[in-house]
Amino acid sequence: MEVYGIVCECNPFHRGHQKIARFARERGADAVVGVMSGDFVQRGEPAVISKFIRAEQMVRNGFDLVIELPVRYALSSAQRFAVGAVRLMEATGAVDRIIFGSETGSLQELSDAADFFSSSETENAIRAMQEAGMTYPAAREKLFCERFGDDKAQCLRGGNDQLGIEYLRALKSTGSAIIPCVVRRERDGFYAHEVRKRLDCGIGIEEMIPEGADPSVFGNRIDEKIFARAVLMRLRDLNRQDFESLPDVSGGLDMRLYKSSRTATDLNELYEAVKTKRYTMSRVKRTALWAALKLTGSPDADPEYARILAIGEKGTEVLARMRERSAIPFGGSLRELSSTSPFAEIFAEEEIAATDFYNLNLEKALPAGEDFTHRLFVLQ
Repeated sequence: MEVYGIVCECNPFHRGHQKIARFARERGADAVVGVMSGDFVQRGEPAVISKFIRAEQMVRNGFDLVIELPVRYALSSAQRFAVGAVRLMEATGAVDRIIFGSETGSLQELSDAADFFSSSETENAIRAMQEAGMTYPAAREKLFCERFGDDKAQCLRGGNDQLGIEYLRALKSTGSAIIPCVVRRERDGFYAHEVRKRLDCGIGIEEMIPEGADPSVFGNRIDEKIFARAVLMRLRDLNRQDFESLPDVSGGLDMRLYKSSRTATDLNELYEAVKTKRYTMSRVKRTALWAALKLTGSPDADPEYARILAIGEKGTEVLARMRERSAIPFGGSLRELSSTSPFAEIFAEEEIAATDFYNLNLEKALPAGEDFTHRLFVLQ
């Protein structure tokens, strides 16, 4: 049995995601496993619709199993996001290959970039440039252009390419036996940000989502005004020490967030006040949400379990393989998974709190505890 893994946010799920799953099968996949961000995504924002709805859409459209990427990985830098996802795939013992989209479509170019950025010399140079006031993306592109030329730097400018480089770095740093596979992303309009833009403008999205998908699932979305107030309230409830303990707050980011949270009256106002040439908007948003959700664990910690969100046509076969090979507990019950170790309990508590916060800020708020009450979706 050949199992392909796809790391995704599906924010929201669209025909492009369906296309990658089909491509995996064309390349020889007997089953496709998705490792998906939960209710908060790497851009530092709440997902368009809940993780449960997105997971169901995935198994209805080509995926056989959906595993939740813990929120502490989902709300981290691209590097930590990728490492967390790869470690989770590796720990399940079920995935043979990881497949990801790429603007360049060149595994060799991405591998060369991954090797370059994995060297201690490059990492030290980037760190020095950050200390001098450059953002991480600007520093890495400057060094890369100096080494390989501007033409080769195209692989640093596409969102899929950037994540692809991090997946390759993660495979190398973890010593994973999972084999990488690239599918070229065409400019066909099937991009999540295009779908989100249409939703925000009230434009129809039927041609961008899988045939037969129900557009009404987008009816209960995050209320942006309520969400902004809730985040600000959470931030104002924290003291200076709370901000100092956040990950990736070197160079005074913690104090900028602390002070701005007490003067800003709107979330966008907060972000603009904190953002500088050194801190990208995504980094500011992620750090603010990390604080607001009161995440306490480390984004560098190994995964404690694999939480199953949905099971598709061949999902039971993948689960059978996991029973033989998985190095961590797995299953659909977060309550049972949380009892497997003290650290698993911390992971689960973070997930429960994140889901409850998300659901409370929907246009039509939901009761607390959905992680316990939501029934695992199994495709019949």
